[in-house]
Amino acid sequence: MATEVQEREIAIFLSGSEEPIWVLSDACVPASGDVVTIEQADGSTRNYRVLKRNWITAKQGEHMFSRVRLVVTEVTDDAATAAFGTYG
Repeated sequence: MATEVQEREIAIFLSGSEEPIWVLSDACVPASGDVVTIEQADGSTRNYRVLKRNWITAKQGEHMFSRVRLVVTEVTDDAATAAFGTYG
């Protein structure tokens, strides 16, 4: 059974800076340790645990963050449940 995704605050810092340059509250960006279900090209689904999350950024005037890259590993443990939500 899947659990509902909880909204959490995410802050982005420049290297060496104490002040965040961007803060958002979001329920669609998985964090390290989350289990997500990803649909494969053939329509089947597999569970993956997020190992690392990398922001891929572009700057256009104000800071703009366009994409999140997830580094994942496949979960084969039947007890692991994926969060229910849409991840872009």
